[in-house]
Amino acid sequence: MRLELTLLTLVLAAAGNQAPSRKSSPPQPEGAHKPAVTASARRPAQRAGVKSSRASKNPSQRSRRRRRAAGQQSPTRERYAEIQQALIARGYLQGPPTGVWGPESVEALRRFQRDNGLEPTGKLNSLTLIALGLGPNHASAANSSDGRRSSGSPP
Repeated sequence: MRLELTLLTLVLAAAGNQAPSRKSSPPQPEGAHKPAVTASARRPAQRAGVKSSRASKNPSQRSRRRRRAAGQQSPTRERYAEIQQALIARGYLQGPPTGVWGPESVEALRRFQRDNGLEPTGKLNSLTLIALGLGPNHASAANSSDGRRSSGSPP
């Protein structure tokens, strides 16, 4: 009778049905263990034993931060007019500043860069703005990569 009950229990277990509960669980074979909890089932802060950096941050601090625009933004019309005014004052551009950066402005900037020992790209960069007197007054930023200084910077 006991053998038949054991066989019935095994057949039901194999078929996916629950076997009748027993008061004591059968001994497990050597090396058998409970299935481990996978890393994806753990909370993020517990994954692989590494504390998550997000879990420790205060959510209210994250929401207060401003997100910067990706990449460099183009100058405003007013900033273009300031740059054009500086080029006009130095004789590289003719006429009033318009705030529109066109081919005449690019060529004027290229001539200014060439005359001041800068790479004549015709594109605005920090060294050019410093040479025009429109950038920050940082001596280290005024040094170009080959050791030359732009005009107007202190030795």
